[in-house]
Amino acid sequence: MNLITLSKRLQTVADFVPKNSKMIDVGTDHAYLLIYLATKKYINLGIASEIAQGPLNNAKENIAKYGLTNIIETRLGDGVETLKNNEEVDILSINGMGGKTIVHILEEGYEQNKLPKKLILQPNTDEWQVRFWLNEHNYQIIDEKIVNDKKEVYEIIVAIYDKNLISLNRKEIKFGPYLIKERNDLFNQKYQKELEKIEKIIKNVPKDSFKHRYLENQIKEIKELF
Repeated sequence: MNLITLSKRLQTVADFVPKNSKMIDVGTDHAYLLIYLATKKYINLGIASEIAQGPLNNAKENIAKYGLTNIIETRLGDGVETLKNNEEVDILSINGMGGKTIVHILEEGYEQNKLPKKLILQPNTDEWQVRFWLNEHNYQIIDEKIVNDKKEVYEIIVAIYDKNLISLNRKEIKFGPYLIKERNDLFNQKYQKELEKIEKIIKNVPKDSFKHRYLENQIKEIKELF
């Protein structure tokens, strides 16, 4: 059977997983990420976690098709409540959800003491909220990537728990500490488009409103990048 080909964003996530890892993928959908990692022998335990039975059934079928039921388990539940404790896996992966949803999952896991040491997160929106949460909960961002996948731009954030956290400043939280340093073409294109979008919106917002002041601040922050 042919090896699964991942999308560019999921391949970027997979590239951050070291060999001999134990990993939970929350919102696993078809479990393609875990199947890829298991067939490449990067994980020796995978937990495919889903909140809905339908997607979990899809995952089960695919895992069985690739003969990986001895390596990848499927669990039904909300977020990381499906984990027994914070040492059952080394890595938590959450991909393809909004930043607010990811933060909710992280907060629930933190309160239950079920978050592992390493997190690989790919929010579709509100990336800054994810970074803010990490910064407030002693998770140090150790790497980031920005990728273009089917004309959509995604940011992948990798963090590890570290009591000796070096706090991020406002700009690093908003734009990403590693992405700011690299400032590649894709990063510049993303925020140039964002700038143009906000400048268009602000024209129709009353100047004495809170929203206008907020948008002005957004414009100022983005312009400071260039």
